Amino acid sequence: MAAPQVSRELNKSVNRKQIQRIFHKLGWIEPKKTKNDIIKSARTLFKPNAPNQLWQTDITYVWCGIDGWCYCFNVIDAFSRRWVWHSFDTAASKNTAVDSVINAVSVARPDCSKLVLRTDNGSQYNSRDFRKAVALLGIQQEFIWHHTPQQNGHVESFHKTLKKEYIWPHEFANYQEAEVVLEQSRTDYNGSRIHSALGYLTPDEFMELWEMKHK
Repeated sequence: MAAPQVSRELNKSVNRKQIQRIFHKLGWIEPKKTKNDIIKSARTLFKPNAPNQLWQTDITYVWCGIDGWCYCFNVIDAFSRRWVWHSFDTAASKNTAVDSVINAVSVARPDCSKLVLRTDNGSQYNSRDFRKAVALLGIQQEFIWHHTPQQNGHVESFHKTLKKEYIWPHEFANYQEAEVVLEQSRTDYNGSRIHSALGYLTPDEFMELWEMKHK
């Protein structure tokens, strides 16, 4: 309950800062993070130096005409920028979140004991079932700080590209149309879209070159 709401309930004015202090002491709201807090937390985040050491995952929304909003759970390799996998569903469920990671592991076949999976604090990723599935795979789950999406920056940037280059040019009539385009988009993104961070290579080209150098 914010200060204006408290004012209406009590039918008199209240001090906003005093209400915030009370709420902080009661643990009803999280203290605002300072710039130093964010910088400090960023230093503790894992930084990869090879493919399949750090994956980032998140959800984005896709309008699907008669089926309304549908949900795309994406897994991105932070080092190679490769779009490892996506799971697409009409509901933003924890089961779809689990499915996206299981299928990503099945496709990429990483050494899960050396893999960190970075997520936000959404209910799907913070659910007991998701955390249990990740642990059973042998993957370490790493949460970003609340309200700091920049700590999951690769997948956030990817979602902007996904919408701008692959989703928004279409007007999907239903879920099935979007599903087909998303599948084609993953192939095109990995095989055709260059990245300045990769020396103007595509993720597939970068991975091929990396594997040649590290045989």
